[in-house]
Amino acid sequence: MPIRIHSSNRVEKLQQSLCHRLSTRPLSSPLTSEIILVPTFAMSRWLNLRVAQHQGVAANIEYLLPAAWLWQVASQIIDGVPSQDPLAQQAMAWKIFAILPTVIDEAEFTDLNQYLFDDENGIKRWQLSIRIAELFDRYQQYRPQMIREWSSAQLSGWQATLWQKLIQDLHGIHRVAILSQLIDSLNGTNPGSKAPQRISLFAISSLPPLTIEVLLALSQHVDITFYQHSPTDQYFADLKSTRSLSRLGLSHPDEIEYYDTGNELLASWGRQAQTMQTLLLEQDNQPKQEIEDNYPPGITTLLQSIQQNIFDLGTTPINTHADDSIAIHICHSAMRECQVLHDQLLKILADNRQLGVEDILVMVPEISRYAPYIEAVFGYEDNAGKPYLPWNLSDISIIDEHPLVQSFLQLLHLPSSRFEISEIISLLEIAEIRKHFELDDAAVSDIQQWIDASRVRWGIDGSFKLAMGQPATIQNTWIQARQRLFTGYALGEDGLWNGIAALKHIDTGAALNISKFFDLFDRLDYWRNQLQRSAQVETWIVLLNRMLSDFYTVVDPAEDHLQEVRDCIDTLNLADNCSITSSLLRHWMEMQLGKQRRQG
Repeated sequence: MPIRIHSSNRVEKLQQSLCHRLSTRPLSSPLTSEIILVPTFAMSRWLNLRVAQHQGVAANIEYLLPAAWLWQVASQIIDGVPSQDPLAQQAMAWKIFAILPTVIDEAEFTDLNQYLFDDENGIKRWQLSIRIAELFDRYQQYRPQMIREWSSAQLSGWQATLWQKLIQDLHGIHRVAILSQLIDSLNGTNPGSKAPQRISLFAISSLPPLTIEVLLALSQHVDITFYQHSPTDQYFADLKSTRSLSRLGLSHPDEIEYYDTGNELLASWGRQAQTMQTLLLEQDNQPKQEIEDNYPPGITTLLQSIQQNIFDLGTTPINTHADDSIAIHICHSAMRECQVLHDQLLKILADNRQLGVEDILVMVPEISRYAPYIEAVFGYEDNAGKPYLPWNLSDISIIDEHPLVQSFLQLLHLPSSRFEISEIISLLEIAEIRKHFELDDAAVSDIQQWIDASRVRWGIDGSFKLAMGQPATIQNTWIQARQRLFTGYALGEDGLWNGIAALKHIDTGAALNISKFFDLFDRLDYWRNQLQRSAQVETWIVLLNRMLSDFYTVVDPAEDHLQEVRDCIDTLNLADNCSITSSLLRHWMEMQLGKQRRQG
């Protein structure tokens, strides 16, 4: 059956066409999942909302990224293929991490050996493993022929050798081999019920050639529709930017007259779409049904005029009259940017009654930097005297989302901590820690008051200071604070007892709260020693989960951020049989938690 390519310059029109097809041509069984491939999770959330608005409900729809879906469909159609890619990027990085020490002394790995010669804690080896895994992952997508030659030992070099070591125990189960086998299988036989009934690809601007080959082979048996967002209804794959033309003029001056720039924005920013357009259109042997649903933007406003110029490949004059369709605000701080944004959104909503807050997307290059200012400006306050705009942060890392995660990373840094008073007291701000140690607001207030009175500054005791390169005195350390506080409670008055300056007026309630605090402190000291080791990954998983249970108790099951940390710890299972240092563990946890995004 032919592949359908439904293109439009308006993503809303593509969404309407998709919804119309889903509602008018349902799948054979309501229990069968609808499969829609999307470029990002943010796009899937927007699309799911629109499907729900159009149909009244959006259920049993799987929104998948193309790479994850490819392996899923291969495991369904080909017998013996595991459900998870054994060379997914994170798993491959750990395998490379384990292989490197076994090959690093070979002659072809001399450059890598020199790079890693001073790597005592394994962090450089892990960073190198990640970079190599990213590279091998791209090779599998965009250089499949090179991967085939590496796998059959037709090429040499350290990368080829490392790849061969990587796959020697996988029995040919890697992405290029499996997808090639999938293509051959689809071209030869009908997969029947093993294949999905329908696949929709929505607003995907770039796909690797091997993925397109799989889709073309699958289209012989499956209903496949591309919903392609294109800024113009014309062929623009041969447009070149001014910079590209300048380089071409230097290397091949006789060819420069065959190319055009069109609209400079389209030529420079539309290269992915150009490649995608070329890959789809050059498949002459594959039947295609092309549907175009384009709407010229017009030239009423400045923004529309620019869009129309892109739509016409630069032949329409751009309206240069300034209006508020494009506005640039120069602000002196991030806080002020958010305040101006809030005011501008109120104005836009007041001027356009048909517009709702769900129709507004604010894009920020570094959302973690702006998150506290957004909350301060857009947050709801009873007596603020300003209209409230519902808002939601998307694509924010779980580290930036909740202080509990940051406190967990702080615990991982206990071996290098100076145990400064501000660092230790800050842990009492975490509700889950307070609940675990049965400390309410009054107890925390008591603790802060008496800890301040004890004049503690940093350090556990004299030996701790000595290890830090300082004189082994107990002045202003936590051991001295403990002595002064409990001596004052025991004596009931101030004065000296065995050289200890007691703190007076500590009643029974305060003493109980202080003892709970030092229970917390003793656990910090215990885990400071526990985390100073190298251990197998299995040991670290047990230790980290035990550390969570030693410090945290869930406050609100509906917002269990501890589970997010546990999930991250569980991914250490990918590092099968690896021994890692505590320094590498901290580095890995920070990177992993910083990479994980809450899909809001």
